[in-house]
Amino acid sequence: MSNTPIELKGSSFTLSVVHLHDANPEVIRQALEDKIAQAPAFLRHAPVVVNIASIEEEVEWRAINEAIAADRFTYYGR
Repeated sequence: MSNTPIELKGSSFTLSVVHLHDANPEVIRQALEDKIAQAPAFLRHAPVVVNIASIEEEVEWRAINEAIAADRFTYYGR
């Protein structure tokens, strides 16, 4: 048993990456719904990384968070 309250270790995981090319939360929500409809058992509740590298305009993080969470993804990154 460790004497420290936490351990931080490196690990490797396979995660899907959602590359955002539009900052409009409604467009994102609809696009995610369309993708989930193609493979619902695979994508529903899937952990994803959100890549925003191509977004240049101002982003409404709360609305984007709600759009992604509405489709029941668990996401990492910002």
